[in-house]
Amino acid sequence: MSKTKTIKLMNIETLNIAAWYKDFSEKKRNKELPVRVQFDLQRNVTKLTEAAQNLEKFKNELLQDIQDEYFKNDEKSYDADIEKTDSDGNVILDDKGNKVTEKGRKVKEEFIAEYQGKLSDADEKYREVAIDTDEYLIKVFDLDAFVDGLADDTKLELDDLNMLSFMDAHREENEEE
Repeated sequence: MSKTKTIKLMNIETLNIAAWYKDFSEKKRNKELPVRVQFDLQRNVTKLTEAAQNLEKFKNELLQDIQDEYFKNDEKSYDADIEKTDSDGNVILDDKGNKVTEKGRKVKEEFIAEYQGKLSDADEKYREVAIDTDEYLIKVFDLDAFVDGLADDTKLELDDLNMLSFMDAHREENEEE
């Protein structure tokens, strides 16, 4: 039978745990865990997912309100060809060396400062909510004993063990050491 414990997590932590678990289970690394821990982890993440989704929804609503204000009409923005960039911010070029563009909208010059200010305010509101804490009753296990028993060829990564620490039965004791 699993032990339960009440823990405090910041909203951003619930989002991080839910995102990690999605990747963790898709890559089948959860199969490295004992069946009881797999089951308890799944139940715990299910509890945390609602808080994570609410945080993500809050962020999206903040941004959508700004997008609607600035990009839904011609008052504060205009149609433009926008240069496509890769994940590093470099402009993408086609086979002939021309910049690749796509149709989009740009904020008019006279509204850029206002737009950036609203984005900054939205980010501040999001950060405030992201660090709020809630209590959760979760199933826990002895993470140290589990780690001590791991095989050398485990597929679990250090990040996985760090993320599993929210379920450690000795979490507060370890934080004080």
